[in-house]
Amino acid sequence: MSEEQEKKVEENPVDEEIEQGSKITEEIKDPEKPKKSRKLLMIIGIILVICCLGGAMATYFSGSDEGDGTAQTSEVSEAVANKSVDLNVESEDQVEEPKGDELPAAQDEQAAETVVEEEQEPATSTPVPEPTETIPPTPVPTDTPQPTPTPMPVGYSRALPFAPGETVSSESWEVQVLETVRGEEAWNKIIAANQFNDPPPEGMEYISILAHAKNISTSDDALQISASDFNVTGEDNVLYGRAYISEPEPELDAELFSDGETEGWMSFLVRESEGNLILVLDEMWSFDEDENRYLALDEGASVTVDPALFDIGATSVGLSRQDPAPIGETVTTDEFEITLTDVMRGDEVYNMLLEVNQFNDPPGEGMTYLSALIHARRIGTADRAVEIYDFNFDSTGNSNILYELPSVVEPDDGLDAYLFPGGETEGLVIVEVPEDETDLMLVFEPLFEFDDENLRFLAIDDGASVEVPEELQSITSNDIGEEKSNPAVIGETVVTENFEFTVTEVIRGNEALSLAQEANQFNDPPDEGMEYVGVKIKVRRIDPNDDWISIDGGSFEVTGDNGVVYDLPFVVEPDPRFDIRLFPGGEYEGWAFYQAAEGESGLILVYDTLFGIGERYFALE
Repeated sequence: MSEEQEKKVEENPVDEEIEQGSKITEEIKDPEKPKKSRKLLMIIGIILVICCLGGAMATYFSGSDEGDGTAQTSEVSEAVANKSVDLNVESEDQVEEPKGDELPAAQDEQAAETVVEEEQEPATSTPVPEPTETIPPTPVPTDTPQPTPTPMPVGYSRALPFAPGETVSSESWEVQVLETVRGEEAWNKIIAANQFNDPPPEGMEYISILAHAKNISTSDDALQISASDFNVTGEDNVLYGRAYISEPEPELDAELFSDGETEGWMSFLVRESEGNLILVLDEMWSFDEDENRYLALDEGASVTVDPALFDIGATSVGLSRQDPAPIGETVTTDEFEITLTDVMRGDEVYNMLLEVNQFNDPPGEGMTYLSALIHARRIGTADRAVEIYDFNFDSTGNSNILYELPSVVEPDDGLDAYLFPGGETEGLVIVEVPEDETDLMLVFEPLFEFDDENLRFLAIDDGASVEVPEELQSITSNDIGEEKSNPAVIGETVVTENFEFTVTEVIRGNEALSLAQEANQFNDPPDEGMEYVGVKIKVRRIDPNDDWISIDGGSFEVTGDNGVVYDLPFVVEPDPRFDIRLFPGGEYEGWAFYQAAEGESGLILVYDTLFGIGERYFALE
């Protein structure tokens, strides 16, 4: 390269490369320079292949942007073509014919090769479009390993109890069964302990267990242990509690400090010939079922949940008062199958109650007793014992009142059982209803549930059905008693969103005290300087939502000119007391008792709503 060319390269290397490229293009046209032509064509071909591959890759990866990738490839190809045209144009204008004083042919060829190598860098630096989207490879599905369930430790379930005679440890106790007797042998020990012990009921037998217990807790306080800390279960899936008898000596009943030990007998009533018997250590004051321990009484005892129970679900039978399940038809909830199989009424039921306990009261005025025989089967699959008993039931009828169970000593065959999955039981439920009530039905409702999903109705009367009164749809609340300065007067009806209230009678002072003491001789007189105020309130449920609502004297408060809102007194109120559960259309009237300062004037009864919204006021004088 001449000095002038070198200087030109230093001042503008890019232009010089283009000029040299033009010279190469001119040389391609010269048939006397085949090596240079083939090498240049090969380089240009490589560049075009790279550009085409880049465009193809961009089109492949762009997915839905296929048109953009094609355009980019076209632009690259056009740029390469334009570059070639520029090279050709410049070669015609700038490349001169070789002169006599130029380099020899060999050196000239070497210089041309050097120019070609310098031209490669700008040619290969042409930008290649980046992929707009990367498509991840399709994953090959593989089998996910399933976790192996951790087996329950020995003694924590009915399926895997401790072996007979094995020492068992819980949080507080170490227990070992020393001896077990059953049936006739157990009864002989029990009758020998006390001649007044009752024989087992039909179909049942005693099992007596001698156990050793040691307090292993770290508590500084003494702990009590007795038969009440144990239960027995077996293949019938029923949990049996202790038998209330005089136990053989020594009885298991002791209070022990840490490391204290004792042993004694405890007895249970179980079904005759039931197998797979298991002793359950269930500490009375422990509410964590994971702390229970299971000890086999029969060799090889084991009980598991029947898989068929997992296929049973709740049904719609008996969901409403309009369509209760008739006698003999089964209702199914999440936990139980329940069937009302038989009904007794009137004097027959009362005479049965007198045989159970001579102090059972007769039914109230205008009321009658009724007994319902219930068959229940546990279908819930959680492997724990769930109780079903008479307090799961109430009664109702055409008066739209939900009646409470009466306070009576129940017969031995009353409904009360703890059932494991698959367990069945049968027992009586005693109710008290008005003599003239029609459309009678039982209402089953599990305790401590706050929705109606497991609420069911079972007809006592044939064809029983109760509809919500249509007239309730047109009743709206009024503005009577909305202001404390303008309370409703005695006998005037206040209409709220859910109820109609009317104060029908008011007594206070000695008259109220006398009525309270007639109701219960153990009712205390009011505090010094105070007096009782008895208020008779009539209520009617008016909203049409077909469920029951509870209303009682605690829904009201009393105040007066002193400006004090008085607490409710602790008294047993006279019958009928104002405490009722009403379905839509239900009506009731009863007494509620309050207190106020002696002789205080301006007494007002306040209907105390939630957060004080919509309170109503009733004048009591």
